[in-house]
Amino acid sequence: MKPTASASQQTLIIAATGILFSTLWSSAFIAGKVGLDAAPPLYLLAARFLVAGILMTSAVIVIPSCRPYYADRWQPWLVVFFLGLLNNDLYLGMSFYALQGLPAGLVVLIVSTAPIVTAVMAYFAVGESLTAQKIIGLLVSLAGVGIIVYPRIDSGDSSEMLGIILVSISTLALASGTVVYKRYAAQIPALWVNAWSTLFAALMLLPLALTLDSITAVKWNATLLGTIGYLVFVVSIGAMLL
Repeated sequence: MKPTASASQQTLIIAATGILFSTLWSSAFIAGKVGLDAAPPLYLLAARFLVAGILMTSAVIVIPSCRPYYADRWQPWLVVFFLGLLNNDLYLGMSFYALQGLPAGLVVLIVSTAPIVTAVMAYFAVGESLTAQKIIGLLVSLAGVGIIVYPRIDSGDSSEMLGIILVSISTLALASGTVVYKRYAAQIPALWVNAWSTLFAALMLLPLALTLDSITAVKWNATLLGTIGYLVFVVSIGAMLL
């Protein structure tokens, strides 16, 4: 049976949305690389999360479908707390630290294995099927990353080694956050989850930035403001809505 025209259109829309999301998601690392010239990574991310979190939570407060979750038990709040920690602070915090010593393309390459890692985690955590195709995909993707990363490891550059370790851990954090979302937050409005997890991420990251990085290193210039604006409106809000 041939698919209907509406089904074909829906498939095209989904594919186009996925391609657009992937493009915006990848561009965040390029913008981050530029922004690191104006601010240390933790300050850059804390500012991004704080602005995006305030804007998004201001929106979800007035959305009727999100209101029941404010009166719900503690579980939704605990879930968004952990998602903020895993999907924002650990994943992006370590990735942006890695950007200080690695090319943006290499960081994206390693992080792009997260969907396959997630598939393996989901098999053990939520009982999703682990097909031969997924296993082959995992092995091929890891082999591809290994071919590119090995010469850098073999060179003995300690700064690059640290960056590779950090971005590898960040990939595991992103995969773990995805599984947590699937198991505990899939029935909660996505905008509510994204809004509050982003704000919680800012509140957790800001004290750490003040402790570990010097605020005098922040350069309040057009590069910083442009980078934060791009990361907030195009990536944190735009891409996450997709």
